[in-house]
Amino acid sequence: MGFTPELLQRDQLNPLIQSLLGQDASVSSIESVGQGFHATGFEVRVEGTTRSDRVFARLISPLEFGHDLPSARIEAMLEASHSMPHALPTHAVVGIAQDGSLIDLTHIHEVVAIAQFLPPGAINFCEVLRTHTDSDEDAHHLAQTTQESALLMAQAMVDIHASQPFTGTTQEAQSLYKRSLRAVVHNDELAAGVADLIDFDSATWVSHEDVVGLLADMERVRYEMGVHPERLRRIHGDFWANNIYFHTDSHGRAVPIVTDGRLVWGEPAIDAGWMVGEFAMQDLVRFGRFGLGFTGVAANALLHYVEKTGDTDLFNSMALPYSFQAFAEAFFTPDLTDEARRKLFATAWGALKSRLNGEPFDLAALNAYTEAGLTKLAPHS
Repeated sequence: MGFTPELLQRDQLNPLIQSLLGQDASVSSIESVGQGFHATGFEVRVEGTTRSDRVFARLISPLEFGHDLPSARIEAMLEASHSMPHALPTHAVVGIAQDGSLIDLTHIHEVVAIAQFLPPGAINFCEVLRTHTDSDEDAHHLAQTTQESALLMAQAMVDIHASQPFTGTTQEAQSLYKRSLRAVVHNDELAAGVADLIDFDSATWVSHEDVVGLLADMERVRYEMGVHPERLRRIHGDFWANNIYFHTDSHGRAVPIVTDGRLVWGEPAIDAGWMVGEFAMQDLVRFGRFGLGFTGVAANALLHYVEKTGDTDLFNSMALPYSFQAFAEAFFTPDLTDEARRKLFATAWGALKSRLNGEPFDLAALNAYTEAGLTKLAPHS
């Protein structure tokens, strides 16, 4: 039986809220703030405390193919929210039973993550990038207005990657590095999980043969990349525009807030590859090809990252994560034409082919990647 809002009850939440915010605290109201692919969100208003008058309750249910399995996310949610720069702290993670009682996590049906609420007026960066435009001129103008925010996003990535040095052994670093690359291909939430969601009987933009070929090339690239424990960093693990919000601080400055971090050890290009995917896609959707306004925004953001970190080897590792990002965008992005989905998929495949030829990832080559990928795709059904 799935989650129903009635299970989130004041009398069950009050003891937890009091343990977190003080004995005088009590829940005054619980209001829905929306439901998405990952979770259902609620604004919980609290009385009797000066520390916080509202918190955000994010309820996560396991999906049928393993995406967001609660038991696999608990540690990541807690660690990321307390350790990752710019993150809103998570106060507690508890299980919720079918009768609404909060129980130990060995018997969970749902996960409730109580975190600090986003500041009033916080703006989701993905929604900004997907703002409707009526002309090419408007689209170019939108790209220009997002450049400053893109640089702040890149700086947030710099801060995350520099937030904690790895102190384990070389053997441990090798294992964690391999694990991070392997997860891009085989994780239920990443490439293999996305592939499981496609209804190949009705899909006209991709075939099962195409996806198998893409996954095979992803695995080949992963092998060709080798193991580089010296590159191991704390990474966000899901660093794209939908997990970035901006708000204005007391000095009138735009400040990024990073949400939904896994904060795992891994290859930093995983975050970088996913960061540029949403930008590049905007050029394809709005202009029919890459290399225009939004691709330039992404290139400047990457340049900022490289200048701040000195990581000039980043581009040798970006083809794998970018190929996943483009593949996922092709499937998950609403209102795309089948032709746009097909081109995104082809671009992912072309980027992998280029990497297998020993070439570093290049945002200026996205159109060439598209053409190369289209030659590998099965004919339209």
